Amino acid sequence: MANAHDLDAHLQLRHDERKLQGSLRIGPKVPLSELTAHAVRVFLEARGVGDRYIDKQAVQTLIETVHSAPGTEQEAIVARGRPPRDGERRILEWTPRIAERIAEINARKELIETDQAKPNQHKIPGEDEPDAVDHYSHSAFIIVAAGETLGTVTPPDPGEDGEDIFGGCVPARKSPMPAEIDTDSLALLPDHRLVAKVAGRLIFSGGTRAVETTLTVSGDVGFSAGHIDFPGPVHVEGGVKDRFRVVAHGTLTIRKLVEASFLQSTRDIVLERGVAGREVATISAGRHVESGYLESATITTMGDCIVKREITNCELRARGSVRIPTGAIRGGTVAAANTIEVGTLGSAQEVVTEILAGSIPELDGLLARVNELILEAQNKRRLVSERNAHLFKDEQGKNPQLIERRMGVEFELSELDGHIKSLQHAARRLEENIRANTAPRVVVTQKVFPGVAIYMRGHRITFKSETKGPFTLRVNSQGRPVVDTGAIQPTDAGTIAEVKPSDRVPRLPVPDDQTAPNADAQQDRAMPAA
Repeated sequence: MANAHDLDAHLQLRHDERKLQGSLRIGPKVPLSELTAHAVRVFLEARGVGDRYIDKQAVQTLIETVHSAPGTEQEAIVARGRPPRDGERRILEWTPRIAERIAEINARKELIETDQAKPNQHKIPGEDEPDAVDHYSHSAFIIVAAGETLGTVTPPDPGEDGEDIFGGCVPARKSPMPAEIDTDSLALLPDHRLVAKVAGRLIFSGGTRAVETTLTVSGDVGFSAGHIDFPGPVHVEGGVKDRFRVVAHGTLTIRKLVEASFLQSTRDIVLERGVAGREVATISAGRHVESGYLESATITTMGDCIVKREITNCELRARGSVRIPTGAIRGGTVAAANTIEVGTLGSAQEVVTEILAGSIPELDGLLARVNELILEAQNKRRLVSERNAHLFKDEQGKNPQLIERRMGVEFELSELDGHIKSLQHAARRLEENIRANTAPRVVVTQKVFPGVAIYMRGHRITFKSETKGPFTLRVNSQGRPVVDTGAIQPTDAGTIAEVKPSDRVPRLPVPDDQTAPNADAQQDRAMPAA
């Protein structure tokens, strides 16, 4: 038990974590006759509290309070250190471009949230109102380039250290950053510039500043998101509304419906649901396209096109294969350099459906044009040659004028011969390129309806009646369409359909070198990776 006359036993010093304030607790049984301001200062100094930190007035007030209410416990702050001045928060000032885009995005978001911006997506902006805002041109994302300066951060403020009640140093806290800076995607340079280390979407709100190299759209690509042109992969949790564009320099994945829009990717396009394009949608992939279904759209892919259910009224060009083994192709035109594998071709309504097997349209067209030029040059040469023969027949002797005319004709013939030779060389190179990168084959697992035409290297195969599968159409080593039905030997395609000549997919000459790749060897060859 504390001695009633032992003053120190009734006093207790407390302080906060940083020791910037000291409070004195006085017990209820303190001997009042010994409780003086001097005695309290001696107590505090004995515990290390510097005299200059003691609040004399607070000590005197506390003593008076104890004397006025004897028998009660009292406590008050009686010592105060010198607080440090912490560094001021650093401020990020965006560049004018970034600041302007942030303002645009925030203003647009506010309009949408207050229900003031609901344009009709089926109406072309500005048709009836020349000065109307083009809502389609809006983008909810800020895309930055690698190495781009995004803003500057004010220099750090060192602050000023303080002192605690015991005379110790209380370090000033460093200047906090305006937000957490993701060092993987952003760099704060010694000159205080904030620079993007990678290309992508700038995260400018919340507690972190960063650049995302994959763009994730939580909803639809519509008026809230605007057009997208992103330097990396894009993942859309919703769909893509009419008239909006999505361009991705990486894999583009869309979970829900794609409407009459424009999609482009340097790599794969994955459409988990499908496309209802209303003859407007355009899809272009640097590698492969995968989709649940494709309807009324134009599709170009440098690799394969893989569809689960159906391809309806589409213009489809694939540099690889088209595979829809249990689904259907109805209407439109489907062209592939290699295999076209399908469950059902055409429909009971005999809708016109065109299949171009072994076709690379841009090379086919170029080869056709070169062959036209060869024919034109050959016809011109024949005319010039006939004119030269006429000169030899009708005019004799060594007339200088005649000799000069004959020399001119011979020079023209030489020029034409060189031109024809160059064109023929170009044609051979194109033919070699087409032959090396195509393997025309159509695999039907279920049936083909009338109204279907299949074009294969100089031939048109037309189905006049319903033909059941499974069977495979291909071109043999002699360039003739044949059908494999599981028999030991393939038979002529004319046994199941009408076969006629056609230049829709140009015929390729049979290579003189029998070691060159032919259709029989090519049919199971995989298309090189795009």
